[in-house]
Order: sequence, then C-alpha cells, then structure tokens
Amino acid sequence: MVSARRPRQDSAERRARIAEAALRVLGEQGPRKLTHRNVDAAAELPPGSVNYHAPSRLRLLQMVADELFAEDMQIAARHFWEPHPRALLTVAVAVISEMTAPEARYRVLARHHLLAEARTDEELRRHFDDARAAFVSLVGQGLADAGLEASTAAAELCVIALEGVVDRQVFFPGTALTEPEIRRLVGLLGRATGPRRR
Repeated sequence: MVSARRPRQDSAERRARIAEAALRVLGEQGPRKLTHRNVDAAAELPPGSVNYHAPSRLRLLQMVADELFAEDMQIAARHFWEPHPRALLTVAVAVISEMTAPEARYRVLARHHLLAEARTDEELRRHFDDARAAFVSLVGQGLADAGLEASTAAAELCVIALEGVVDRQVFFPGTALTEPEIRRLVGLLGRATGPRRR
C-alpha cells in the first residue's frame, strides 16, 4: 500500500519543487529566462522534468501563478488566524512586512511579470483573476471578523492598497515607508472602509 502511494507523493513533491523554482526564475531573472531548461536547472532536476509537469509555457506560467498565490494565502492566513487575534491594523502591517522582506522581493517582481503576460493571454488572465478573487475573499473575511465593512468592493479596495504599498516598498527601497508610516496609511484605509453596515 505504501509503495503504491509513493510515486504520487514523489510527483507532487517534484511538482512543488518545479513551481517554486519557476517562481524564482521569473522573479529573479525575468520572463525571457523562464524556460523549461532553466527551471530544470534551478530545481536541480534532470533535463525534461519540467516538460512532464508543464508541457507548454502557458502551463508553466499557470504553475507560477498558483505557487505565488498559494504563498500569498499562506502569509495572509498566518497573520489573520493566529491563536491570539490582533487588531486588523497590526495584521495588515505584518502581512506587508513579510511580503516585502528582502528574501521575498523576487515574488513581487514575478507578480508583475505575470500581470504583463496576462495582458495578452486570456487563459492566463482568467487563471490569475480566479486566484486573486480568492485572496480578495480572504481579506473580506478578515474585514468582517474585525467588524468592518466587508463587501467585495471594500475587500478589493484593501487589496489594491496592500498591493500598492507592497510595490512601493519593493520598487523604491531607498524611500521605503517606515513601519509607523505604513501603520498610519493602513489606519486611514480602515477608517475609509468604515464599520460594517447593519
């Protein structure tokens, strides 16, 4: 029984390794370097391994999008659902800090490359939109838990603001906002979102 499950486990582990390697290649080296051969090398796998899991460039980009959003959801969930709940303001600052840490900045760059690709590829755009909608839903739940307006529009506004701050921190590191400045900005957003309507 164990031996019957092992190939599937190995395949899932290899796929996860490929997705993370592809995300790094895209974020650190750019879209021109996102080739099956380069991802094989980055994942330290034999040539042809990536082709088995992602036979086309579109499928490889979809794997990258899946990995990126899975990591985003893990970061958000880690802060939204801690055993000792904190104020939403503190949660938002923690999420921004983790997403813009120096070791995580390649992910922000990869997101921009994905967005550029999605502009001309309708299937990737739908894939990207579905994953983003799940993140907006998660933020909406966080707003609801904090007693704030939790409509889709309010959650979308928060995600747009979060993305803007994350981008600013990564693309303009010389003038990055300080933690007090981020807290003030998030606080203003919270007041703009307002209390939940009864």
